[in-house]
Amino acid sequence: IEIKSAIIKNDSLELTFNDGVNSIFQIEKLKSEFLDSDNLLNTVKISLWDSSLKEYSMYTYKKDFFESEEMFNLLKSFYKYGFVIIKKLPTENNFIINFANSIGNVRPTNFGEFFNVRSIPNPNDLAYTSLSLSPHTDNPYRKPVPCIQMLHCIENEVSGGFSTLVDGFKVASHLKKIAPDYFRILTKVKVKFKFT
Repeated sequence: IEIKSAIIKNDSLELTFNDGVNSIFQIEKLKSEFLDSDNLLNTVKISLWDSSLKEYSMYTYKKDFFESEEMFNLLKSFYKYGFVIIKKLPTENNFIINFANSIGNVRPTNFGEFFNVRSIPNPNDLAYTSLSLSPHTDNPYRKPVPCIQMLHCIENEVSGGFSTLVDGFKVASHLKKIAPDYFRILTKVKVKFKFT
């Protein structure tokens, strides 16, 4: 998502995004969100991580979760690490869509608003197999690419099937350090094949 236009009118900031969404923000309210009591920029410092990461927060869903301080802490943790784990999220009535909409807009794809991953006979997609998948990025070829992906385990009647997470930025920074020539080649390839 990119800002197509930004106009200041009186005490408001009017933004138009390239997906057609228009938003109006009160400038004083925006300032209060970004500045702490000492008038310093109130941001979350991003932490790159690897398998040595042992301490991270897990959250448990409860009534009025969306308006709680715990939800605020969850979002800060997400910005810091790029992932969060939430337990006991309701499974009925596609609750994950409601949860996702509490954070931002859900962008439907050709699969719809969500994709039901399950193992079936004669699969036509890797997601429908019981095969172990190596770390990957889903749908990087889409425009716009997915922003946040949520995985919601509804039912697991088998042993195994654990999900793994990889910090792609940590991988890229490590590659840049140990093999800068390869890193430059890969970043050029990315630009070369970027959708326009």
